[in-house]
Amino acid sequence: MASYTVPRCKHATLVANTHDTVTIARHEKGVEVRNRSDTDAIYVRFDTTTPTVAGDNTYYVAPGETYYHRVPGTLVKLISSGNAAYSVQGVA
Repeated sequence: MASYTVPRCKHATLVANTHDTVTIARHEKGVEVRNRSDTDAIYVRFDTTTPTVAGDNTYYVAPGETYYHRVPGTLVKLISSGNAAYSVQGVA
C-alpha cells in the first residue's frame, strides 16, 4: 500500500492487488481518475473504506478511460488486479 498527499495531482502505478491512497491537499469540487493501463481495470472509492478488486461500492475505471466524480472530498483509494498506471487530479 502506498499513500500520497499531493497539492493537486498524482501519477503512479498500482502494485497488483494492493491499494493506494491519494489525498489531494487542496479543496476541490471533484476528482478525475485516469486509468493509463491498456489491460487492467481500476476500482476506486472516495471514502475511508479500503477498496477490493471488483468489490461492492467501488467505481469501475476501464483501461484507457477517465472517471470524473464530483465530490466535495479529496480522498481517493484505488486498487487493481494488475500493475495499472493511473493519474488522480483534483478539479476546481
